[in-house]
Amino acid sequence: MKGLRIVLAALLVSAMMAFAGPALAQEGSDDGPIVRPDRITKPGNGGPNVGPSTLERGATTADSAGAADTLPFTGSDLLVFVVIAAGAIGAGSLLVRSSRSRRAEA
Repeated sequence: MKGLRIVLAALLVSAMMAFAGPALAQEGSDDGPIVRPDRITKPGNGGPNVGPSTLERGATTADSAGAADTLPFTGSDLLVFVVIAAGAIGAGSLLVRSSRSRRAEA
């Protein structure tokens, strides 16, 4: 009976997490920002405190160095995370197996 409660609780939590994304989604305007080489303009929606905003761009280090075709490396090596996950799964499997063998002996 306890196992059934745990399974039902896990299903309930999974269902709640599945519906959290659409519930937290916000409505946006259909008009996206207007991107130009020298500025980015976001049109306002006509509200009392919301107006259009403009971000002026100056010369960047990539523009001045002439390396605008390259992107900066902002991520991490995926293999590190795969190895950590595999180790965690293996350690968990060993813990479950050792606890089950102890219960069988008792």
